[in-house]
Amino acid sequence: MVALLCEMKPLTILHIEWSDGWGGQEMRVIEESRGIAARGHRIIIVARKQCQILAKAREAGLETRELEMRRSLDLRAMKQLRALIRAEKVDILNTHSSVDSWIGAFARKGTSAKLVRTRHLFAPVGKHPFNFVYKMADVVVTTGEHVRKRLIEVNGLKGEKVVSIPTGVDVDFFSPCAADVEVKRKLGVPETSRVVSIVGILRRIKRHDLFLAVAEILREHDAGLRFVIAGDGPQKENIEKLIAEKKLGDCAMMAGHQSDVRPIFALSDVVVLCSDSEGVPQSAAQALAMARPVVATNVGGVGELVKNGETGLLVTANNAQALAGGVKRFLNDAGFATKCGERGREQVRKNFSKDGMIEQTLELYERLLKTI
Repeated sequence: MVALLCEMKPLTILHIEWSDGWGGQEMRVIEESRGIAARGHRIIIVARKQCQILAKAREAGLETRELEMRRSLDLRAMKQLRALIRAEKVDILNTHSSVDSWIGAFARKGTSAKLVRTRHLFAPVGKHPFNFVYKMADVVVTTGEHVRKRLIEVNGLKGEKVVSIPTGVDVDFFSPCAADVEVKRKLGVPETSRVVSIVGILRRIKRHDLFLAVAEILREHDAGLRFVIAGDGPQKENIEKLIAEKKLGDCAMMAGHQSDVRPIFALSDVVVLCSDSEGVPQSAAQALAMARPVVATNVGGVGELVKNGETGLLVTANNAQALAGGVKRFLNDAGFATKCGERGREQVRKNFSKDGMIEQTLELYERLLKTI
């Protein structure tokens, strides 16, 4: 594979993204783009003026273009994107959200660009006729095998046109390290307290209410435990209200957005993922890369990453008692927690690394460009 990638001509790859948020999907686009640009290829990020991904792309030294996308069938946006594809001699057009996928699918008509539709979400794709846009792509990339299988079995996509490339973690950046006492102090966590954390955007689907229910259960057994919520998002006020209602202010801390989440993972004795729906979650992969024990709900593609009893613990969704039981098991058995963390890091290194993601992506692009 290395020889094949070295022989590739420099490509021009255009990513178009409609989403104005900043979560796992947008982070993957930037990290993948940075890695591919570092290998000598040209990346262009196209998004609406207000989209956070544009600022992040500029910070990363990537080319950007602003494009107003008002709706899925925005003829003006299609015309402008087609002109850009031709002017910049784009080899690969990669779309990521619903609106930009419609615009991109029609804009690339009459150009030589290959069309990739990346499906980041775990949520099922409807079977209604309007989703024929998926079949317009030369290939659909999913971030997990579970989603890939469903697109084939439920949505009728051809197996050879759907490829799973999990989001990769930089295992050198996310490496095990000791907790920083100063970080604990800033969060109001006593130096001797054990910490249970949840890291990610504050959205309803992440079920922070379940995390706080776990805090209610476990503080009855260990008053010294602290529960750290790292992240920002639309559910922030609701979570703060819930902390107050449950009178958890003495043990539950809101850490806010963290540009670098490593210190949070480093001080965590257990990391929790309690989502109702997930693909292959980046926060869990990052925690495992840092050899932290993870308790996660068994939804979507989580089981591809967290192997129950080997790299972490899987529990049923929407079950605070089960989550609390998993956390308690790790807290009560340090040896088991350490082994799961070590095996989790090895799992990420072998199957969910950033380098692996980039190599698989470039290999896919090479295959696409060889097809007539």
